Amino acid sequence: MRESTRTVALIGGATGVVLALLVSFSVGSPWTTLHRVDAPSVLPPIWFLSLSWFGWFFALGAAGACLLASRRRGAVADAAFWRGMTCLVLAVAFSFVWYILFFGKGSLFFSWLCLPLALAFSLLAGVFWWQSVSKGEALIPFGYALWLLCLFFLQMAVLLHM
Repeated sequence: MRESTRTVALIGGATGVVLALLVSFSVGSPWTTLHRVDAPSVLPPIWFLSLSWFGWFFALGAAGACLLASRRRGAVADAAFWRGMTCLVLAVAFSFVWYILFFGKGSLFFSWLCLPLALAFSLLAGVFWWQSVSKGEALIPFGYALWLLCLFFLQMAVLLHM
């Protein structure tokens, strides 16, 4: 990895983590909601969920910054690239809204509705990027979609466990 690419990735990753921390600190501790719904009995350890959540946002920030730095030029590739970037930003935004609704407001049903939207936008980003960036870079949103799918099933387990 070139030094400039590494720097761009670190800056993007740090930006992703800062945004995740801002959302996390504005909502407060997730333990209140998790204990209210008796979730610790059906979820993996909270430290693992927290670590993976911040890890994903670091990876997304780093990947987005690298994609911005290395994208191809051309009208068709440019349009597909920006559609994909818009979809990824919407997926991350719905993911943040999910976190706020689930942990901050305790609104289990409405937070559950955010996850399919985030999942759909993440998949759309991958489809758009498949046309405009390298195939390896286009796999990034599909990895995020897998993470969202895990959250979806974990929340389903919490809802069914109640």
